[in-house]
Amino acid sequence: MESGNINLIPCKEGEKWGFATPDGKVVISCKYDSVWNFSEGLAKVEIKNKYGYINEQGQEVIPCKY
Repeated sequence: MESGNINLIPCKEGEKWGFATPDGKVVISCKYDSVWNFSEGLAKVEIKNKYGYINEQGQEVIPCKY
């Protein structure tokens, strides 16, 4: 999955998910119940059965309320 010039991959800490660089540096903290791969600069995320989208910087561009 392309994230600008950086490949971000899902990573898990405990029961929560976030994103890390291929070398293992967590860049989007593990606070989500589920995450999907980035596509066109956005990734679908889930918190408490609510879904939204985050950008490559970890900002919610569509809040997890749907």
